[in-house]
Amino acid sequence: MIMKILLIDINPRVIRHWGKSLGGLIKNGDVIIHNGTLDTLDTGSKVRRSIVSPGNSFGFLGGGFDLALQRHFGGITFEKYVRYKLVHSYVPVGNCTVIPLEQFARDGFEYLLHIPTVVTPVIPDFDRPDPQHTGYRVVFDVTWNALHYAPSGTEQLVVPGLCTGYAGVPIPVACKAMSFAIRLFHLKIRQVLSQDLINAMIMCFLGYQYDAFISDDCIEECERVGIDWDVLNNFNPNKDPLDYILPENL
Repeated sequence: MIMKILLIDINPRVIRHWGKSLGGLIKNGDVIIHNGTLDTLDTGSKVRRSIVSPGNSFGFLGGGFDLALQRHFGGITFEKYVRYKLVHSYVPVGNCTVIPLEQFARDGFEYLLHIPTVVTPVIPDFDRPDPQHTGYRVVFDVTWNALHYAPSGTEQLVVPGLCTGYAGVPIPVACKAMSFAIRLFHLKIRQVLSQDLINAMIMCFLGYQYDAFISDDCIEECERVGIDWDVLNNFNPNKDPLDYILPENL
């Protein structure tokens, strides 16, 4: 069974952007969008859940979605537990630590995925002149790690809007990067695309095209699945829709 992804946010703009770029996966039931808080999630079903904590490198849960997590799972005692599991140490931005919730488990939640999006909530890392490397990349990396490190048996992965708070990433940038990671992940697990082509697509999306890492077979595969290599190779996430570089209807 393919793991479902539940995207949650209280900001209607985030919800709208997800809806526009994930329509096919939403229609199929692979992605669920929830405009609300953790307390308004459906707890009636017995779904095994993991949830992403997108805060800071030191595991403090004092603001944004992390504060909501702290309050939902046990207050300051829960924050102390998370920091204990992190050995009170520094976790670089984008690194994933899987923390079993143990005595704090509730509402089907069994694991917390701590994946920092900022070192501390002091200085926004986003740089408007360079959105590809300071916005799209960090959001894509956090989403990609969450999808790949979700523990075996997770039936529903809950992910909030990433980097739209203290990290300072604009909502359109954050939602586009999240959507690309999610759509690419589904193409991967359904084995629609080879790993080589997936790697090339990530390079092009993030602005790291490197000819030595891109094979002729990869370019030939593009043609077979209906992707224009020249369009992919020159993709600009600020201007071009994701549909330009993803197989039709997928």
